[in-house]
Amino acid sequence: MENRYWIGDPCYIVSDDDWDLFCSETEWDGRREFVNYHGQRIYFHSAGGDGEWSFNCGKFCVDSGIFSVIDLSLMPSHYDKDGLSNGILFDREPTLETQDYTVIINGETDWDSQLQECDWCGETEEWCEC
Repeated sequence: MENRYWIGDPCYIVSDDDWDLFCSETEWDGRREFVNYHGQRIYFHSAGGDGEWSFNCGKFCVDSGIFSVIDLSLMPSHYDKDGLSNGILFDREPTLETQDYTVIINGETDWDSQLQECDWCGETEEWCEC
């Protein structure tokens, strides 16, 4: 199946009718939170809140503070397909890691985390006024 996997904030594709159920069924496996949703275990990741993360393969937005790898073939037919544009689609299951505020997809670090800090003030070079 082409574009079977999606990385993004589940709030964009889980239907409004299912969102409360989705959030209330969370479990902890000793490493992080997940939900069993329509036959798949969806792990939650966070990089410190809301925003947008950009990569060579695309970008995804976060509104609920979490994001996940979701197998679209296991989603119910009523999922919100319009929300797919807020994430990144993949043909094969991608790897997703977080290290504090850094997001890593298939070994690639998000662009914002790659910005260098100024030696004088500590701000990223993008915001430095030195």
